[in-house]
Amino acid sequence: MRVLILEDEPDIAEVLERYLLKINPEIEVIGVIHSIASAKEWFIQHPEPDLLLIDVRLADGNSFEIFEEVEVECPVIFTTGHEEYALKAFELNSIDYLLKPVKLKDLKKSIEKYEKVNRPAGGKARLEGLLSDMGHGGESFRTRFLVKKGQSFTTVIIDEVAYFCVENQLTFLYTHGGKRHLLDLTLDQLIKQLDPNRFYRVNRQFIVSAESIQTIHNYFNNRLTIKLMPKPIDTEQVVVSARKVVSFKEWLDR
Repeated sequence: MRVLILEDEPDIAEVLERYLLKINPEIEVIGVIHSIASAKEWFIQHPEPDLLLIDVRLADGNSFEIFEEVEVECPVIFTTGHEEYALKAFELNSIDYLLKPVKLKDLKKSIEKYEKVNRPAGGKARLEGLLSDMGHGGESFRTRFLVKKGQSFTTVIIDEVAYFCVENQLTFLYTHGGKRHLLDLTLDQLIKQLDPNRFYRVNRQFIVSAESIQTIHNYFNNRLTIKLMPKPIDTEQVVVSARKVVSFKEWLDR
């Protein structure tokens, strides 16, 4: 597990790093960042960590500013001395919200929660994987999905899939025909199973196929917006973050 710490008090950052290594010696703290400006620059220049441990108030402002300007898809554990930010924190990709001073036992519970969310999916997902393996003769990418239809199950072949999205912390598959199916998989799990020539993860909420993209427009801060067909339930347009624009265009132009 690669963890990035955002904390402007060196003593607290040192304690958090020590706690993490006590919880799991295989955790790698890949950096400690002390300001919002440095965090924005870091996310533009580096691949995302597996987990972000972040103080709400940093020396140069409120850390929520980072999420407004930079696309952050990794899970987050917030640490703060102020309870009033809890609701805002859970609107983001938050695993937990810990009040300072952070205790070892509380951080341990948060890490366990992270591991539970990111552990391999269970029974139904394994059945989906078995069905997929049977259908593609040893290739590494999905060819179909097992989905529930009433009290029974049916399959959706990969050619029918328009995109995948997260709505209210649940993952849905949308077909080109406008049907919507609940999946027992996270986007992190899905992206590893999909052909990268056919599907691209544009942000933490959407994995799209090229065929589902109806229009593309420039957006502020060097980002793009795309309009999908069929239309998602929760949003009119989907934002492609600035750090993904180049690779997104390259993907479309293959």
